[in-house]
Amino acid sequence: MKVLVRVGPILVLLVLLAVAFVLVGTNSRSASAGNTHGGSVRVAILASASFYDGGTLPTSGPGFSAFSFYYTTVANLSLTNLSNGTTCGGSPCDTLVLNVASRLSDGGLACSTAGLSASQKNDINAFANAGGKVIIYESECNDNSTTDYTWLNPGFTTSDNYGHEHSGGTLTINNENILGTTPSTGVHDIDGSAIAAGTDAVQDMQKVNQPINSAWCVHMTGTNVLAGSGVVHMFSLPGSGLITYNGLDYDLVSSAVDASGGGQLAKMWLQELEASAAGLTGCVPTITATPSPTPCALCTATPSPTPTPSPTPSPTPSPTLCAPCVSPPPTGAVGGFVDVAAGSDGDSSMPLLLGALLAMGAAGAGWFAFRRASMR
Repeated sequence: MKVLVRVGPILVLLVLLAVAFVLVGTNSRSASAGNTHGGSVRVAILASASFYDGGTLPTSGPGFSAFSFYYTTVANLSLTNLSNGTTCGGSPCDTLVLNVASRLSDGGLACSTAGLSASQKNDINAFANAGGKVIIYESECNDNSTTDYTWLNPGFTTSDNYGHEHSGGTLTINNENILGTTPSTGVHDIDGSAIAAGTDAVQDMQKVNQPINSAWCVHMTGTNVLAGSGVVHMFSLPGSGLITYNGLDYDLVSSAVDASGGGQLAKMWLQELEASAAGLTGCVPTITATPSPTPCALCTATPSPTPTPSPTPSPTPSPTLCAPCVSPPPTGAVGGFVDVAAGSDGDSSMPLLLGALLAMGAAGAGWFAFRRASMR
């Protein structure tokens, strides 16, 4: 009995610590895995799911039936309509698909953002900043001109790299994340080789012009037979929202996800819908990386010389000014994105592990105390 009295407080303390660690682990996981705005649910598509030069994004069937799709025209596009239920069947939209390659006859843009008013451009930014998702598609806008997205926050421009409807080229995943990973039997794998070999998605791609604001995370780059190379898929996290840009040619996209090139294009679209801001917190720069600043050199101001006595003293020279040192960014941090391990959603299992160990210790201590008491 004396043993139980002595061990009792320690046992209670161990149990309380175990519970505390488990709760911390649970809360940490909820905070990191919980979506800022979640994956898409109510999706507003500008004009049509079809592109002016061919191809239609699938909106039904396996995977896509989880989303509700609605349509709006340029004339009716506004933050008010997206937010008050006018566009998305009585409820606020959480996603806007900006189909830049939509037809004018469908109320679209015909490969130019000039059709958007200044207030509509501001509304799109406000929608994303407030937690909405904007998915931009620019499929085969091969008009030898530049598409202007400088009004976006952050902005950029694109240009076509028309490869004349041929398959081929290379499509490279530069950052492993939920938008797509290099094939290794993972759930988010995207087969870039199948896309390049089985479609003209890379040959007729739109590429993002350099320089690219560091707030954009480069996901995919492409190179076609014309030796045109550039960024074709990227994302940013403005405010509490998410913007993705897709410049691949989608005229051969399949109606369902499968292993073919067209099926893999459909999978990219599906994973753009499923993605959330919370799941895209990591960005590892693998191209166009800014070199780390050179170490700061010591700088000593030039001392003023001792003035020579004279009837009229010479003016004292100004000291040399040193340029301020700029510390290099933390390893893995680019444009505000913090590197996380591939396949991680940013949550830590350490509190749960410690909680489990403490719980085991508490159980062991209780068993030891019981054995000692029964032997007396």
